[in-house]
Amino acid sequence: NRRSRARVTVLGTSDRQLAATRRSAFHLPPAARREMLGLLREIRGVDELVVLETCNRVEVALYGDFNPEIVKRLMRFHRLAEGEYYQLEEEAAFAHLVRVTAGLESAFAGEFHVVSQVKDALEEAIGAGALGGRLKGFFDDVLRTAKDVRHAIGPLLEVKEIDRVAVERAAKEANELRQGYIGTEHLLLGILRQPDCGGVQAL
Repeated sequence: NRRSRARVTVLGTSDRQLAATRRSAFHLPPAARREMLGLLREIRGVDELVVLETCNRVEVALYGDFNPEIVKRLMRFHRLAEGEYYQLEEEAAFAHLVRVTAGLESAFAGEFHVVSQVKDALEEAIGAGALGGRLKGFFDDVLRTAKDVRHAIGPLLEVKEIDRVAVERAAKEANELRQGYIGTEHLLLGILRQPDCGGVQAL
């Protein structure tokens, strides 16, 4: 029956598959993301879903017995060549989400901000009525396992948070310009030196 065929599937793309100049076309601003949640919920067989948007990735995790080709079309991944997006199921999806949540797939390995982004995505899905059963439990396990992974490998990483990196880059820009202060102009220059982040597209 349909319930026995239900599975967790993750579809997405990130900086490992696409450069920022191409990936920006797939990112979803908040209003568009909420609309996408509604559209994906209407797919026959989709029981639950979460849309995760970060600086370097856009992906959707779904639970149910559905046709993934419809999801690809709505997310526009069907325009991408094989290898420019990923489709993962069950164990592979779990391992991927643990790596993402633990910060191992971030631009700066081990950064903590992605945990908040995952939790925000879960809250958004719950608020939209798109999450609350099997997939919610799946993500609870992801968060617990990612926390264990972080504790295990944390001492091996030089963890840098996004805000710390921004200040460091601004300070470098100020130093190169021989200016004894850090201003907004230096922050902007630091952002422009990081083309893989959404800040460049926003500017």
